[in-house]
Amino acid sequence: MQRIIISVTNDLVSDQRIKKICTTLQKLNFDILLIGRLLPDSLPLKRGYKTIRMRLLFKNGFLFYAEYNIRLFLNLLFLKKDILLANDLDTLLPNYLISKIFSKKLV
Repeated sequence: MQRIIISVTNDLVSDQRIKKICTTLQKLNFDILLIGRLLPDSLPLKRGYKTIRMRLLFKNGFLFYAEYNIRLFLNLLFLKKDILLANDLDTLLPNYLISKIFSKKLV
């Protein structure tokens, strides 16, 4: 079973489009790992696939994107992966770098 790591910058609870994507890929027999952020007022998350929710120091602006991309890169560096899916443009750089380092597919 191939593992797809999907990364988003928003709170995983409120993003219905990414929930539909993950559910569809899971039905197609992929192992899903979704990486997003955890906000102070985030609700608990129960999904049928694995998730990583990062608690960040910065909530918006340049420092938020810098911190998120560095932490995403470090997470992707050490996780098992077959395919990387950058859901938004702001997650593309770490996914691109990891895809080149490990010769993995990037979506």
